[in-house]
Amino acid sequence: MSAPNALTDLFESYGCTPVEPAFLQPADPFLNAAGEALRRRLFVTQSAEGEALCLRPEFTIPVCIAHKGGAAKYCYQGTVFRQRDEQAVEFAQAGVEVLGDNEFAKADAEMVRLALQAVQSVSDCQPEIRIGDPAFFDALVQPMGLSDTWRDRLTRSFGDDALVGRVLERMDTPVTASQTVAEDENLDEVTAKVRAMIASHGLGSADGRSAEEIAARFMKTRQAQEDVPGQAIGLCKLFLELECDASSVASTFEIFSEEHEIDFSQAIVGFKDRLDAGLSDLDVPLKFSAGFGRRLDYYTGFVFEIYDANDRSKGALAGGGRYDHLTEMLGGEKLPAVGFSLWLDRMEARS
Repeated sequence: MSAPNALTDLFESYGCTPVEPAFLQPADPFLNAAGEALRRRLFVTQSAEGEALCLRPEFTIPVCIAHKGGAAKYCYQGTVFRQRDEQAVEFAQAGVEVLGDNEFAKADAEMVRLALQAVQSVSDCQPEIRIGDPAFFDALVQPMGLSDTWRDRLTRSFGDDALVGRVLERMDTPVTASQTVAEDENLDEVTAKVRAMIASHGLGSADGRSAEEIAARFMKTRQAQEDVPGQAIGLCKLFLELECDASSVASTFEIFSEEHEIDFSQAIVGFKDRLDAGLSDLDVPLKFSAGFGRRLDYYTGFVFEIYDANDRSKGALAGGGRYDHLTEMLGGEKLPAVGFSLWLDRMEARS
C-alpha cells in the first residue's frame, strides 16, 4: 500500500474527514496568527483586486478558517510552500486537526499516539518523542514578581531558545541611556531633553516617533529593568535546562518546587492526566523538555515532536500540540483544538 493510501486509511479509521484547502490563501490570517518564524517564510502575492494572498504554508489555519463550528476531526495531505531565497520551496505534508473535543488530556494523548502510528506506517525510522508544556513555564514566571513587560516578553519568547536567551540577557543588562539623562529624572524632564536632542539634530522626530513616545519608552524600559528580582534570571536558566523521561516529570518538578518554592502542582496534575490517558503506554522513548515549545504563535499548551533517533539532523518528522485560541483568533467560535503535521519529505519510505 502506498504511503498516501496508508495515511488516508489510518486517519479515516480515527474518524477524520479528508479536506484539501486551496493553494492560494488570504495572507492576513498567517501574518496575524502564525508568528515570526512562519511570517518570514510566507510566499506572498496579490490578487487582481489587490488582496494580499500567499501560497499555502501549512494546513492548520486554513482548516480552522473553513470549519463551520461544533466538534469535528479533519485530515489532509498535500503540498505546502515556504519561501527560501525569494523562491517558493515545496514540502509534502499530511496531518490531523481535532476541533471541539473537550476531553483535553485524552485528545492530547490520542494525537501523540496517532502521529506515532502515522510515522511508523510510512517510515522505517527509530522514533523518539519530545514533549513540552508551557503550563510549567507559566507557573514559574507568574509569581516571580517581574514587571508586566518582562513577563510578557518571556512568555511570548517561550519555545524559541535563541529568543528566550536574548530576553534573559536583556533582563540582566542595565539600561544604558545618554549621559545627559540622570537616573532620578521624571518623564517630563526626560521628554524635554529628548525634544532638545532631536531639535539639535534638525529633526522633527526620530524614526517617526515623537519625543514623548521616546521618553515614555525609555522610562518604561528603565522601570522594567529595576523591577527584575535578582534571582529571577538564574531561576529561569535552571528551569530551561530541565530534561527527563516523561515518567519522571512529577518527581523532577516536585524537587524543583521544594528547592525554589514554585508551585507546579496544577501543571503536574495536567501532565499526569495525559500519561494516564495513554502516553505512559507508548513503546518508544518519551522525553520531557522544560524549555520546549513550538515556534508558531498559535500554540497554547501541550506540544510534541517525533524524531528519528538514528538521524536527528533531519529535524522533526512530525509535530503538533494544542491551539485552543486559534479558531477564535480567526473570527470563529472558540473551541478546544489539537492536531499534528507530518513532514513526509523527511521520512524514509517503507520497503
